[in-house]
Amino acid sequence: MNDELKKCLSGEWYDCHAPVFIEFKKKTHRLLLRYNALPYESRAERLAVLKEMLGSIGEKVSIGNPFVCDYGCHIHIGNNVSINMGCTLVDCNRITIGNNGLIAPNVQIYTATHPIELNERLTPVETPAGTEYVRHTYALPVSIEDGCWIGGGVIILPGVTIGRGSVIGAGSVVTKSIPENSLAVGNPCKVVRKINIPMNKIRLVAFDLDGTIGDTIPLCIKAFKEAVAPYIGHELSDDDVIRTFGLNEQGMIASLVDAPYKECALADFYTFYKNLHEQLCPRPFPGIRELITDLKQSGIIVALVTGKGAKSCDITLRQFGMNTLFDKVLTGNAERNIKAASLEWLLQSYHLSACEAVYIGDTISDIMVCKAVGIDCLSAAWGVSGKAISDLERHNHNHVFYSIQSISDFLPSLITG
Repeated sequence: MNDELKKCLSGEWYDCHAPVFIEFKKKTHRLLLRYNALPYESRAERLAVLKEMLGSIGEKVSIGNPFVCDYGCHIHIGNNVSINMGCTLVDCNRITIGNNGLIAPNVQIYTATHPIELNERLTPVETPAGTEYVRHTYALPVSIEDGCWIGGGVIILPGVTIGRGSVIGAGSVVTKSIPENSLAVGNPCKVVRKINIPMNKIRLVAFDLDGTIGDTIPLCIKAFKEAVAPYIGHELSDDDVIRTFGLNEQGMIASLVDAPYKECALADFYTFYKNLHEQLCPRPFPGIRELITDLKQSGIIVALVTGKGAKSCDITLRQFGMNTLFDKVLTGNAERNIKAASLEWLLQSYHLSACEAVYIGDTISDIMVCKAVGIDCLSAAWGVSGKAISDLERHNHNHVFYSIQSISDFLPSLITG
């Protein structure tokens, strides 16, 4: 392989004016003129041109004209693919389009790029004629996996992979890779929700409380810090409190406060928790009450499974006006996390198999608990951000929901009639 071509395909700086690339362009330009002049009904001739121009092409492939590409030989297309009119594929590096794909009109896919910083993009070189500037170019591959639909006018930038089964909304600018089975839109393009989630019909939906029903975690942390500090002689950090999560409030306090003061600290906690609730978290997340009401009207058993103690749980549900909304409320334990045992109890009590229930929670530990029980966890990402969302996507990538509306739209598809 030519050295400059090898550097190009390796993502290194390369000379885009090297003879090998000029030859690619000359050949491809000639073939493009021929292809774009052919009438639609000349299918055999059009296909012959594509086979000569592209790196590889599968069966049942349609590419509308006008069509523009750069080298042509770096484009690889699978079976049953439709690329509509006006698309531009700058294939300095590989562009791979998997099977069963839809590429709408005027989509632009770029592999060539340049350094952002001017002093990296342009390097001065002294020549007999004076100072000339060398422009640095490199190219990164783009991959569109099987079953994707790329909407009209989408721009895909170098190095991006569009995961299997994903849909990119019209007009989006895709600057970073998109996970499989995602609906993503915008500039920059971001995942809106997961799609293509195969699941069984359900009869029971169980909810976590803190971070899922309402944004109560900051409240829990503040009340706990206020209650415990006088009995341990120093203030706890947020991380100190979070490390005790999984136990109910009795267990959390027992892990930090000496025995003679535990009951006093617990009573103080309830006082702080109740008084701060209206100030820090007066209402549940918008739409959550309506979601639960709709599920119950559809005949679904709706339960609450939380690590909180019974008293703090009751304070929150009353504050939210949800104390009579759930069919069953199961609270936590002072010695260990019993969410798995609570979910198993629900299955046994209602005579359900694991495939007939789902749990909605906002943490990695919720995902692990569900795996232990064998039920599906739907990750509630509407109350978290940043790294927490990335962690949910990494551990539960097909089951992450970024808004209550998105999970409200999804759940009816799982409900038996």
